[in-house]
Amino acid sequence: MVANKLLELLNSGAVEKGPVEGFVYIGEYRDIETGEPLFDQVKIGYTTKTLEERATALSGGVIGPLKFTMIYAWRFQPAGYAYMTEQRLHGLFDDYRQMGEFFSGMEGLIEEWAGEAIDKLFGDISEPVLIDGEQV
Repeated sequence: MVANKLLELLNSGAVEKGPVEGFVYIGEYRDIETGEPLFDQVKIGYTTKTLEERATALSGGVIGPLKFTMIYAWRFQPAGYAYMTEQRLHGLFDDYRQMGEFFSGMEGLIEEWAGEAIDKLFGDISEPVLIDGEQV
């Protein structure tokens, strides 16, 4: 798996670890007026920008009828581990993939499973910063 090889390279120092911190996030598109999810899909992604900057970019950079909302997020230091974790989650949840980085939300199960996987596999290099839309 690509994520395992990347972890090996990061730990060996063969790959530059990049920016100081990065985030793995789970978010969804919501109706800006009602706050209700528009689809039964969540996006699993990573960013080295702030979560707010990434949400704005995914919302099209403008105020419009839909808004990307971050639901869960974890901070990783250095940022290379965030990318590796995102790739690992994509592999774990491939059976639930809808398109690209979007996965069937399954009424919150993907978020729960991702949290468990991150805690089990990467708990020593990550910290939750957003749980159910609330900052930790």
